[in-house]
Amino acid sequence: AVPVQVVEYPVDARLADAGVINEDELALLREEHEAFRARQAIDKQAAAAARLQTIARGVIAFLLVLGVGAYILLRREVRAGPAPSLAAVALTLLIVLAACRVTYLYAAYPYAAVGLYAFAVFLLALVSGRTSAQAAAAMLAILATMALRQGMWMLVVMGAIMLVAFALLRDTRRRGQIIAVGVVTALVTLVTTLLAAVIDGQTLEFAFWNRALWAAVTTLAAAFLVEGLLPGIERLFGVTTNMTLLEWCDPNKPLLRMMAAEAPGTYNHSLLVGTLAGACAEAIGANGLLARTGAYYHDIGKINKPEYFVENQSA
Repeated sequence: AVPVQVVEYPVDARLADAGVINEDELALLREEHEAFRARQAIDKQAAAAARLQTIARGVIAFLLVLGVGAYILLRREVRAGPAPSLAAVALTLLIVLAACRVTYLYAAYPYAAVGLYAFAVFLLALVSGRTSAQAAAAMLAILATMALRQGMWMLVVMGAIMLVAFALLRDTRRRGQIIAVGVVTALVTLVTTLLAAVIDGQTLEFAFWNRALWAAVTTLAAAFLVEGLLPGIERLFGVTTNMTLLEWCDPNKPLLRMMAAEAPGTYNHSLLVGTLAGACAEAIGANGLLARTGAYYHDIGKINKPEYFVENQSA
């Protein structure tokens, strides 16, 4: 019996003054929320619908994790690394997912959580470039979008981050390269978020200040954070990255210096084998840097009795 209420606003009219919501409006919102919760407690149908939604989210999350696990087993990458490194990857994914949920509950800008996702993807790309890591990153994007209660465009933004990170960090051999990739990823995130917001019906100004800027800044911050934490993560969890392998190839390493001084023939032989092994590995698509590093140390035991081996014997 109540007639439809219509309020007309002219173009460019200010709907509300900037600033914190006043106490009267906040009290009304709290009363509305309490009334909604009370109705849920009384209305069995509404309560059942809420429980069904929770169960559905849990089932989707379980199926995603199960699917990624099955994919890793089918790809035979179950032994992708030592147990501590696998535990570190799993712990990182769980922390990022929980942080995304906290961002949704307590932060005014959910797109700030894009940086959390970028942090996890940078680590996955550096620690393991395998397809299982890419599958885990895709799973995390879906779960993070669900945790943030966002639509398809959040998933598009996270997908763009994943593609850029895995493409540009595939063969990282300099720590400064992480920052460069972070800058490129932040720019891609900025453009992708703006385009997604415009398609979603947002104005450019609103999208830039409330979505794109937060997503880009936090993505760049994630690159700096990974840059600073990566050496500690490598040593704490026994993770081997290309930067670690390059450090082991340094001729100033004490073990290599000892071999060069006490078994010079073996040292030169190891360098030659390393060059050949690296070239062969890269020719078949394997990790040439890993093969070269292993070749440098494959005869390290000859240091104990260098004179027993012909390459160290003088004429």
